[in-house]
Amino acid sequence: MMRPANNIAAFTLFEVTMVLAIMGILVSIIAITLNRFNEQLKNSTKVQAELNDWYLFRSNLWRELYQSDSLKLNKDILAIYHSSDSVLYTIEDDTLKRKSGKLDWTSTHFEASGLREEILDGKHIFVFEFPWKNEVMHLRYSSKKTIKNQEDTYFDSLQ
Repeated sequence: MMRPANNIAAFTLFEVTMVLAIMGILVSIIAITLNRFNEQLKNSTKVQAELNDWYLFRSNLWRELYQSDSLKLNKDILAIYHSSDSVLYTIEDDTLKRKSGKLDWTSTHFEASGLREEILDGKHIFVFEFPWKNEVMHLRYSSKKTIKNQEDTYFDSLQ
């Protein structure tokens, strides 16, 4: 049997408006969520890049310190002596600067607040201070003359 055309129920204007409003709210929530996720991803990438730069700098500094024959801090300049060359570090304009051999001073692009030497139990401890998240982070390196250092320095001086 066929129904007459005047008995077919149709959506009212109010129902259509409500469906469109609900869809608009859902689309807005999805858009806000995606924007927030994009911001978090961008921040995470930025922090990861900063940490990678920091880890690279720190590993190079530690390598230079571990391979050194001797260290000396004089007037805010840390001299790291190797058998063939020397590396100097200083703080200028709140930035740690580095000089290798006969090259000019170059910026490490890391903000530094202090460079000092402490003596604890006969060991010389060199302290680099870096501001980090409103606090001071300390990188400490303990330097103590060993037989190996003395032998390396002695045999290098014979050449």
